[in-house]
Amino acid sequence: MNIIDYLYDLDEDAIVCDDKILDSAIIGFLNNENGELIVVYDEDKCIDIIHKEYKFSKEEAEEHFASCVLANCIDERKPIFMKVIVDHIS
Repeated sequence: MNIIDYLYDLDEDAIVCDDKILDSAIIGFLNNENGELIVVYDEDKCIDIIHKEYKFSKEEAEEHFASCVLANCIDERKPIFMKVIVDHIS
């Protein structure tokens, strides 16, 4: 079972990004106050994937992420994109 099937198994109404290349950037989920599943992505990993898959520069990948990924997340159950800081703290 892949991550998307697992999430849909938990909540068939879960919202994931349309761009399937970002599936590997999913790091978990949480439940909102209504008990609805909200998918959580690693923002930096999303940008890295866009950079590599589309052969964009880092700046182009960041712009694409902001204008095409974030801009398309308008549902109240939209995914959360978080910065993971654990690896950056020494």
